[in-house]
Amino acid sequence: MDYATITSGLITLLGIIAFFLILKHWKAGAWVEVLSVLGIAAVCWAMLSGKDIFSIVWDFLTGFLNVFGVNVK
Repeated sequence: MDYATITSGLITLLGIIAFFLILKHWKAGAWVEVLSVLGIAAVCWAMLSGKDIFSIVWDFLTGFLNVFGVNVK
């Protein structure tokens, strides 16, 4: 087993756990918990797959602000 196999397995395990947590909170109607599970899963996925999460969030925020006419550089 190498690093890529372990990382792929962790991402798969994270997806399975997140699915069951979302299903549990969805049935209870706990929307804040559903969003928090999605947020935590997104951060973990980005960290494990080697994505630069800060640049992803910055691109999202600048794109969102550009919709409203606010230009941030």
